[in-house]
Amino acid sequence: VGAAGASAVLENCEISGNGELHSGNYQLDAGAGFGGYVSTFDRVFFDNCTFTTNGWGAGYRSAQGAALYVNNAPVTARGSRFVGNCLSHSTGGASVYLNGECGGSAFTNCLFLGNSSYWYNGFGSGTKSGALHVEFAGEGQTIDIDHCTFAYNLQGSQTGSGWDAYGYSAAAAIDLWRGTAKIRNSIFWGNSISVDNTAAADLFVYQGAADVDYTLFGGLSGDYVKVYSGAALTLGEHVIVGDPNFETRPDTVKNAVYRPATFAIPRSSTSTTELRYTSRAIASSFSARIVTDAAAYSKAIDGSELSVGVGAEPAPNGGIANLGFYGTTAEAATSILGLPVVVGGTVDVEFPGGASLPAASFTLGGETAYNAHATVYFGTGAEAAAGTSYQWSQSFAALQNGDSVVSECQVAFTPGDTLYVKVVVSAPGQEDVVVTTSATVAGETPAWYGHGGDSNKVVHVRFGSKAVNPQGTSWADAYPDIESANSALTAERNEMWVCGDYARTASPANINALFEIAIRGGFTGTEDSLEDRPEGTLSSIDGQMLYNCLKVDNADTLTLERMRFKNGYGYGVNRQTCNGDLVVEDCEFVCNGATNNTNLAGCAIRFVRDINSYVKKSLTVRRCRFEGNGRRFQGNGQLDGACIYIKNSASLTVEDSIFVTNGAPFSYSSNGTGTVRPAGACIYSDGVPVSV
Repeated sequence: VGAAGASAVLENCEISGNGELHSGNYQLDAGAGFGGYVSTFDRVFFDNCTFTTNGWGAGYRSAQGAALYVNNAPVTARGSRFVGNCLSHSTGGASVYLNGECGGSAFTNCLFLGNSSYWYNGFGSGTKSGALHVEFAGEGQTIDIDHCTFAYNLQGSQTGSGWDAYGYSAAAAIDLWRGTAKIRNSIFWGNSISVDNTAAADLFVYQGAADVDYTLFGGLSGDYVKVYSGAALTLGEHVIVGDPNFETRPDTVKNAVYRPATFAIPRSSTSTTELRYTSRAIASSFSARIVTDAAAYSKAIDGSELSVGVGAEPAPNGGIANLGFYGTTAEAATSILGLPVVVGGTVDVEFPGGASLPAASFTLGGETAYNAHATVYFGTGAEAAAGTSYQWSQSFAALQNGDSVVSECQVAFTPGDTLYVKVVVSAPGQEDVVVTTSATVAGETPAWYGHGGDSNKVVHVRFGSKAVNPQGTSWADAYPDIESANSALTAERNEMWVCGDYARTASPANINALFEIAIRGGFTGTEDSLEDRPEGTLSSIDGQMLYNCLKVDNADTLTLERMRFKNGYGYGVNRQTCNGDLVVEDCEFVCNGATNNTNLAGCAIRFVRDINSYVKKSLTVRRCRFEGNGRRFQGNGQLDGACIYIKNSASLTVEDSIFVTNGAPFSYSSNGTGTVRPAGACIYSDGVPVSV
């Protein structure tokens, strides 16, 4: 513990095997910082330090920072390793935990490898955790992550119950609870979260913002990277998706976890209490060093910003540093400096779907391995013809021999004009490859092009949108689904306009917000205002009798308007325990329920409050139609409220609505015992006042 004006410096230190043992099943509230506890310095420096096998194992309760806990002291960590640390906890775990006035922290060439943190199976649920948990005093306080590797970190958190779904889960790698992160030249690979975790394996942003570029992820879906509504995430054009080809492969990691059969990347089927390694020593033996192999060439090689320089990297290095912990160091993998070629020397141009938005495609070839960068330019007019200026371009990073590239332009050109397309392919140690072509613009301007509501108030969703890096400011750059658009909502930009029909192919993430929001459907994609919508149109979500149509977890009032929810397995709209009212207007609920013996409660709308500490809230339904909801199976599962189930809430109000052919098959026996019976073909209220 220091004081204002003081700094602390640790150099070339190894801090390992520190923990607290207890003969009983639980150790209560042990405190923070097993490997190190630092508080109240102007800055603390860690240079070439190793924190390994610190923490404790299964069965213990509350603690923070298996490797390091820092409170009110900005951190500068360089060349340091946080490896094989482990913690079980109720809430506030993590391997490295930064708390309070730590703004201005920076981690450079640091390794977070084989750390695990999981729920201890009591109160709480394993939140505020991860390999690196950032909980600064304010959202504007910053942390820089440069040339770091986050690999094979595990996080067991459960969904829990409550309006703040994130408060019951944590990321396995970076858990950005509050602050602003800049992430460059880094690697996220092999991290895994438990089955009920509502965060993400690699990066979760709750309050604040993350700016990420020149960084490799295993994927970019919500299981890898996620942001809470009102927070911000920017992914640059040089973000790479691929396998870094570490010395330690996933099969080795799988055999080192407590339940190997359940391990998967990025999400294991393991429970929150069992996603951990069999020992800290095994986890600390993993290697995140990149292997140079022409047959499985790492996309992390030569992936850094050009301005960084190669540092001490051995030759051949292509003049560009590798990503991750070993980048710029003497232990970096060497480069294979292959020459890329555009197969056939041609670029194909098409106008998909009869729209005047062009798509250019080409395939890369060559004799040896390489990591190339390509930029595709589209334009019309004299400057585009001369190759000096274009209306739109798109870049692609870490392209390899045999990759096919498709660039779908986001600008609609005038039919009949001449379109000029240029492709520039760059690879380390080689001259640029340039291919040009031209085509006559065909098709028609899409009906949705140039339309949309007030971008300061509305987030647009056009199911099936192919917008590159969508922002939802118009129908042209609309999000492709509701879940991805959720992060763009703010207290001011709190309406989501939805166009089209969507069939679920995976279980939906929760729609959550700390503020009042509205999800409005019935749009065709040509509207500039609510009044432009055609009368009677609906936008629909089809659960395909495999998934809930929609899950909501709101802290304030959520309004659903002119949406159709059909074929939802279990529930059409599943409102979790939370602190927000739900208003449903002019919607349809069709054939939601189950075709098997699954117990059901509220097939169209489930509105519950399972934790007494949450405020009772209300459900209001106006001008809605409920048809065919319930059980479509002759079995003996529970059925409480084929349309609406409400429990432990303030009130249910239903106005001007239609309920038709809901319930269960006629031959479904009502003489079962216990809870095996149908009750409430339309509405089941468990202790809640109802007004119809």
